[in-house]
Amino acid sequence: MHIKTPQSGLLSNHELLLHLRQEDAEYTGTDGTGRARLKPSGLDHTLKDGIYYLEREDYNLHTVAATHPDRPMTLYKGPNSLFRALAPKYRLNKAEYLQIYNLRPVTYLQLQLIIEEADIRFSETQLDDMLAIVQSVFDEEEAAIPAGVEDVDMEKIPNKLLGASRKRRRAVKKKT
Repeated sequence: MHIKTPQSGLLSNHELLLHLRQEDAEYTGTDGTGRARLKPSGLDHTLKDGIYYLEREDYNLHTVAATHPDRPMTLYKGPNSLFRALAPKYRLNKAEYLQIYNLRPVTYLQLQLIIEEADIRFSETQLDDMLAIVQSVFDEEEAAIPAGVEDVDMEKIPNKLLGASRKRRRAVKKKT
């Protein structure tokens, strides 16, 4: 087998949970077709373990999956998205947005561990502000977000997903 486009897209943990549930429903016949099939043992263990891990009550995805089971809206689509809240002020890459969405940091240290070179790219006050923005996005009631809001045409945000600028990195390197 030849992979034509390696890692062509990134999945959030919520999207992965939805996919695992869909695969499980397809094999058990609860997907509306009514035809059950025998799961290969490796797939059966993978589905059970993956779903169990992502649905644990101590894992923060549990509440999101319970309140909004069909679609992960707050990552990158619509006016209520994490991307729309952070992009105008901060330059983050796609992997950092995804990790913030998946891990949902609540402390300064957690945010620093997610963002590459956080102490070089951002000041302490900027990281605190970023953490406040992240909390406000996740504290918003997802059930209150109307259906179809992710399909609304919105103005494009300038490409700020480039990471730290080279000038700032060089300035920091010269200081040390």
